Amino acid sequence: MHSGGKFGGDAYKTSGGLHGVGISVVNALSDALEVEVARDRRLWRQRYCRGAPLGPVEDCGPVNNRRGTTLGFHPDPEIFGEATFRPALLYRMARSKAYLFRGVEIRWRCDPALPRPDGVPLEARLHFPGGLGDFLAAKPRRARAVDAAPVFGQADFPDGGSVEWAAVWPEDEEDGFCHSYCNTIPTPEGGTHEAGLRNALTRGIKAYGELIGNRRIAQATGEDVAPAWRCCCRSFCATRNSRARPRSGSPRPKRRGSSRARCATISTIG
Repeated sequence: MHSGGKFGGDAYKTSGGLHGVGISVVNALSDALEVEVARDRRLWRQRYCRGAPLGPVEDCGPVNNRRGTTLGFHPDPEIFGEATFRPALLYRMARSKAYLFRGVEIRWRCDPALPRPDGVPLEARLHFPGGLGDFLAAKPRRARAVDAAPVFGQADFPDGGSVEWAAVWPEDEEDGFCHSYCNTIPTPEGGTHEAGLRNALTRGIKAYGELIGNRRIAQATGEDVAPAWRCCCRSFCATRNSRARPRSGSPRPKRRGSSRARCATISTIG
């Protein structure tokens, strides 16, 4: 575990956890791991077994129309036994990343030998230019929405990071939900980023009520705005001191956003 998170510079700036140990741990727990890197029109490869290289980096020769890194591994049966992967879980994770990183393209392919539940394709191209708005538009509804299209917005934080949100109000209040993420990590217990967005939307709705002279709308509260909405919120939060390690007992990722500064910043978005 010596290959821990890199706390110098900006490496930990928008991390969702102690990144840096991933490939080291996977390598140590795999009886076979292969890495291929296509760079500068050449292909390079190296193979490992239980963390130890089986040889030097191989120059596999020139390659055209290819770039990036390909990694394959097999869980060590001496540790995991007959390990199997769950296509539904992996597909859901890949699809969520495609929504969170608006515009990115993920190409999904599942081994035909693996059992796939309904809704998990053999191959798919996951690409959502509208990001969170596309997610809300694709989510099945039991009732019509009050507004024709989701309310969408994004903003950058002055000290680094950003926030993006999309919301729609269905006519059936029981059809509502709120999914939030911090640095692509789900925060199922909500937190300050959700509170900030709720405050900003409530303030905007009240201002609109005052503008059109509707007293009831002008007196709206957060309880009027949030319970019935369908909302997605994702924030990338920069660590104020990237060299400071997280305190013991407060591991990342967190189930709840807890930055008061972020709440105040998001609340001011208009």
